[in-house]
Amino acid sequence: MLQLPGVDRALAKDLRMRPKNPVKSIQDLLRLDENEQRKALAKLDAKTYAQAISIAKQIPVLILSNVHFKGMSIYVLC
Repeated sequence: MLQLPGVDRALAKDLRMRPKNPVKSIQDLLRLDENEQRKALAKLDAKTYAQAISIAKQIPVLILSNVHFKGMSIYVLC
């Protein structure tokens, strides 16, 4: 959340502590409908809000599925 324009630590904390629809990540913010997004970021002026949402939509989301880790196990004996 701190990557978005106008979002400081205080606002990020307020977003996490919202009683209804807490926002802990950019993906949480984008899952909200437009009216809820505006309410969540009500402390931002219109220009900063528009920039924040625009940037949030451009941040890629990495989804890992069916991940396997292979390698040698190393044991250290003391």
